[in-house]
Amino acid sequence: LRKLRAVKNTILMNESNKKGFERRWYTKVMDRYRWSPVYIPGFNTAARTGLRLKSWKDRQLVEQACAGKQQEIEQWFNETPLFFGFSSIRGGTVFLANMLSLEVPDSHIEHEANVIDYWELPKARLSEADSLAYVEGFRRNEIYTRAPRGIQLYGEINPFIRRHCKAFKTVFPDAKLFHMVRHPREVVRSVMSREILSRKDPMGQLMMPPPWDPYHQEWGRMSRFERVCWEWQDDNRYMREYVPNLVRFEDMIGDYAAFKDSLLDYLGVDVPEENWARFTQEPRNVTRNSGYPGWAAWSESDRQSFERICGPEMAEYGY
Repeated sequence: LRKLRAVKNTILMNESNKKGFERRWYTKVMDRYRWSPVYIPGFNTAARTGLRLKSWKDRQLVEQACAGKQQEIEQWFNETPLFFGFSSIRGGTVFLANMLSLEVPDSHIEHEANVIDYWELPKARLSEADSLAYVEGFRRNEIYTRAPRGIQLYGEINPFIRRHCKAFKTVFPDAKLFHMVRHPREVVRSVMSREILSRKDPMGQLMMPPPWDPYHQEWGRMSRFERVCWEWQDDNRYMREYVPNLVRFEDMIGDYAAFKDSLLDYLGVDVPEENWARFTQEPRNVTRNSGYPGWAAWSESDRQSFERICGPEMAEYGY
């Protein structure tokens, strides 16, 4: 029976990989809401309440599912290679997760694997101890309960875990970690075209600089544009400090040799160049053209704010 289950899991996994990963229900809900002209009073509170309840429920379910299985869990982690890709929002994670999930056989590769990572994100910015407790006390077992048995590789390319990168490095010392970065001009434009850090963002009021951050005192006077710039530089600075391998989005989609050298060889996986070219020509999760304008149309004030806030960090990546 155990062998039959392993075969079934492999078949289902491969069939899923042929289709690419499916968007989660919460992503579909937010996609409909973000592009709607309607603002729903109380939606943010309801969404946060839902996340809080889901966090509680998931913890209970994972604890029950893993009870008495510690030896089995340890064996699975010892036998299964892992990788985690960290990135700021709008950094190209959908593109990469979809490509690898389709191209890498006998693997289970996800994007936003668990929405309660989003709930834990503001807390991780405030406390590395809370982040470690979350990853070590829940997320590790949660991965085991979600991943199919019999896979040869488990991976996540997940912007929700960007502030947990130090904890993941501690809890999974043998996992391969990489930091994806994209030019902040494109990230800021894309984020400004969406609901993030706007009044439609359920978590927006919780995403702010901690008391020791230089921008903490300014936050109440900062425009949404400046806040988006701050989040990009703060998240990428943190990932750069703790994640050893860097992948630039522009190199990943524009130069196959650089992509292979910086990521594919590091992960020990293969994506043929012709398949890579097909994915780069068929992008997913593209921000609508009617959104926020690009750099050429920014005001002089916004350009100055962008350079002041993002400039030092983006120079670290050669931008």
